[in-house]
Amino acid sequence: MTRRLPKERRFKRHVFLSMPNVRTARQEELVVALYAELDRRHLYARTVGVTDSGVVSPLSLVRKTMRRCHGALILGLVQGKIDSGTSKPGTRERKSLRNFVFPTPWNQLEAGIAFAMGLPLLIVRERGIGGGVFDPGAAGDRFVHPVQLRSPRPWKTGELKSTLDAWEGEVVRHARRARRNRRPGKATQRKRA
Repeated sequence: MTRRLPKERRFKRHVFLSMPNVRTARQEELVVALYAELDRRHLYARTVGVTDSGVVSPLSLVRKTMRRCHGALILGLVQGKIDSGTSKPGTRERKSLRNFVFPTPWNQLEAGIAFAMGLPLLIVRERGIGGGVFDPGAAGDRFVHPVQLRSPRPWKTGELKSTLDAWEGEVVRHARRARRNRRPGKATQRKRA
């Protein structure tokens, strides 16, 4: 079951944050800075296993949580590394892998659900992350934004700040449309027209 939100969180716009639950110290610094920036913008980040939990399957819980959100931020952080390996073995596209890094597979699932639900997406990846939703053009008109873990204020300067500004605007518009569509009497007015 989802915990009841504290009063100060109920009046913020909710966004889904897809990220791994286990992070390095540098990744954690990036996430802490992101939470502070979202809070400053009056956006409440919801993540399954962090803010939301329940007795249903994790995938069902993701969908249930996203229904209460007005945007999704996919944060692709390194979760695994293959020093040496092979991609697509036994095919013509066989490729050797060296120092290949990958994110949590939940990033892919959660991005797909958010895209299917029509939520405004912001896709950010740590250096080296690729594949699936992190490939250029994979999420339609969404650009994949790299983030530097060593940057002291990655969310407050440069391209990431302007991207976050634009995404926040999309989130606000999505929330307004959703609120207009929920107004009592709206369905009755449409039937009469």
